[in-house]
Amino acid sequence: MCTAFTLTDSGFYMGRNFDLEYSYGERPTLTPRNYPFLFTDGTVCAHHEMLLGMAYVRDGCPLYYDAMNESGLVMAGLSFPGYAHYEKAEPGAGKVAPHELISYVLTQCKSVSEAKTFLRDKTIADIPVSADLANTPLHWFIADRRASLAVEAMDNGLHLWDDPMAVLTNAPPLPFQFDRLRDYRGLSPDAGANRFSPRMPLECYSRGMGAIGLPGDFSSCARFVRAAYVKENTVTEPTPDGCVNRVFHILDSVKVPRGCVRTEEGADTATLYSACFDVPRGKFWYETYDEPARRCVSFSDAGAEREVTVF
Repeated sequence: MCTAFTLTDSGFYMGRNFDLEYSYGERPTLTPRNYPFLFTDGTVCAHHEMLLGMAYVRDGCPLYYDAMNESGLVMAGLSFPGYAHYEKAEPGAGKVAPHELISYVLTQCKSVSEAKTFLRDKTIADIPVSADLANTPLHWFIADRRASLAVEAMDNGLHLWDDPMAVLTNAPPLPFQFDRLRDYRGLSPDAGANRFSPRMPLECYSRGMGAIGLPGDFSSCARFVRAAYVKENTVTEPTPDGCVNRVFHILDSVKVPRGCVRTEEGADTATLYSACFDVPRGKFWYETYDEPARRCVSFSDAGAEREVTVF
């Protein structure tokens, strides 16, 4: 369970909630320029921009949950259970492991257009991090200031969906989510006219009644609709700090409090962290479930060259 979206009407920002029932100890992580990545398809990438985002660092290698590069390309992985399908393949040309896809794309692409072309001939292969850490079923959100893309590897192939709403949650696939938005085309921040019956003078008893019917549960479809509605109807902010605040207010509308969603095994899901990628200023803002005070790291915090910095 996760939610991601971008704002582009006043700068460029990506927000994401990370909803899960357990943590790997992920931390804000900065990978410096030219840190040597060796990918499972044999690609050695030793010349690239800095990456900044949230990652689980294993054996010195950052496994990013979400990140941005210095060109302003952002990417996030979100849970995609029941639909994600990784090919049974040994490492080889064009074979990319799910856990490395964010680093793979962000070190070699600078725009959504480049990423879309780059990924067309690639295969997401079922190659785990290690024998004790199986792959998670994921799909991915990629965005820059001009476009957004959803990457979904399913049993009928790799799909690169244009995402004009610039919102992604979890399963089902993105086209289903778009189709379902039509059920809510009548929602409005305004009260609206009484169309029920000309014989009944049905006056509003409260503000906000134009949005009656907006789903309020925590399912992926409900969060998709709610995030899209809140994003489209919040007020554009004129300052960078105002834009960051707007992102976190939108994320608040789709957060999962611990205890409200439970897995079949009895574990409680929660929004472990919320993050805002402040692309114009090269900053990564985040807050966690247990420490909600907002914190920030930036590209300017880079440490020693060729060493990954975990904050």
